[in-house]
Amino acid sequence: MSWWLIPSIIGVIAAAIALGLLISYFILKRQNRPWPFSHKSASIRVKGGTTDVPAAANPIDGTAEGKTKGSSALIELEGNLEIATGPATNGLVKFQMEVWNTRRSEFDILDSALLGELTEAYVDMILANNIVCMTTEPGQSSQNLTDNYAKLSNKVAERLKRIMPDIREKF
Repeated sequence: MSWWLIPSIIGVIAAAIALGLLISYFILKRQNRPWPFSHKSASIRVKGGTTDVPAAANPIDGTAEGKTKGSSALIELEGNLEIATGPATNGLVKFQMEVWNTRRSEFDILDSALLGELTEAYVDMILANNIVCMTTEPGQSSQNLTDNYAKLSNKVAERLKRIMPDIREKF
């Protein structure tokens, strides 16, 4: 191997790394996401871009997390109750799962029986969301899937109607 191949190989590798970093920078900038491992404050997305929120604040209503009237867990549950009881004229609607998936500890104030009922409701919501995803695939939509979504949605509505008074009392 000739001596001039070594610097050219190193140059190609360095150029590839620089190009990868440059592409990553522009992709993250376009998505309004912080650079990985940066020490920027927590940001949330809103319709016109992002806004900074203190780390302990609730991104939905800007209040401190915990037992507040507008806690994000309660807001998510009430939104899911509206989806479950709402008319199906707009097609299949996905249930909200953000708080359940990312901040499940907000539900730790519930007793075990209530948390068990809520977990069963969220399992049904997950199944319903999977049906929504399946129906968006070309050629996958069917009346059977729509009927199954309606059954799951009715189960979620019944369960949430039964446990929501107790949950509102806890929050």
